[in-house]
Amino acid sequence: MNQILAPQSRPVRWREMAAYTNYLDRLLNHHAQGKDRDLLLVSDGSGHWWQQLTGGVSLYRLVEQSKRSVLIVREPRWPIRHILMLSRCQENDQIALAWAERLAYAEPAMVSILPIVPALPRLHQMGEYIQTPTDILLSPATLSGAVLEQYARHLQQQGISVRIALHRGEPDTQIRNEVAIHDPDIVLIAAETEPRLVRWLCGELIRPLLRWINRPLLIGKLNL
Repeated sequence: MNQILAPQSRPVRWREMAAYTNYLDRLLNHHAQGKDRDLLLVSDGSGHWWQQLTGGVSLYRLVEQSKRSVLIVREPRWPIRHILMLSRCQENDQIALAWAERLAYAEPAMVSILPIVPALPRLHQMGEYIQTPTDILLSPATLSGAVLEQYARHLQQQGISVRIALHRGEPDTQIRNEVAIHDPDIVLIAAETEPRLVRWLCGELIRPLLRWINRPLLIGKLNL
């Protein structure tokens, strides 16, 4: 696991970061099974809101350019007992699911899966937020409901405790509420691979997250 210092930031306390890095090395090697688990760990010590705002731009560029999964750490938290996985109910969720399984199985830890309920695309918004009702989202008759059930069943078959989390509001608000209420030790999300215009129209998660998240944030890519 490689480690670098994020641009425009001050170093996280080095002893704490060294201990956290050693902890992650042991954790990942426990479940490596001989496969390449290359992970880029970024120590980001942005403390003030304005540092996180400007530093978030540099971090986002780093995430976009990296071919490896990236773990951004502002405040190391261990041992990992609670994992928050962000889901869009899309195919690349499998990347985040694989990381959730690996971390939770080795520790062990509980996994919360938060399906992000998107707002209407920007071109169709009329000033008032409109959201798919959560009972429709979780219905087994819908694709999203079936996918969430599949994720939960897969983790449970590995002996991992799972809960499905639901919040209303804008996507970023949903994540903020879940983090504030249930206090996860690490947040997982698959990298957003859609073209930038599509992300702008339909909403993106990673760029807003980088402006405020104070938990370790693992952005998974297809290097597993």
